[in-house]
Amino acid sequence: MLELLQKATSRRGLTTIVILHDLNAATRFADQIVPMLDSRLLRAGSSAEVLTASVLQDAYGVEVCVLSAPDGHRLCSVTARPDRNGFFRRRVC
Repeated sequence: MLELLQKATSRRGLTTIVILHDLNAATRFADQIVPMLDSRLLRAGSSAEVLTASVLQDAYGVEVCVLSAPDGHRLCSVTARPDRNGFFRRRVC
C-alpha cells in the first residue's frame, strides 16, 4: 500500500503526509521524517538525520539500535526496555 501511495504521489507531483508508527516502513518510504512527543516536534529531516538512537529514546522512552541496511535504509530495533524501577538494562545491538 505504501509503495502504491509513493508511486502515485511521485507520478502526480504531490505531497503526501502519512502518520506511521512503524519506523522501518517510514525509513523505506518517507523523504522526510518528523518524530513527535506530546504534540511537540523533536526533529525533522531525512531518516539518516532524524532516526538516531538518542532521538528515538527521547521519543519512545526505550533504547534503540539504528543500523543501515544494504539498500541504504535505516533499520530500528528496540534493544532494551525499562525495568519496573525505570532503569534500562543495556543490551548490545
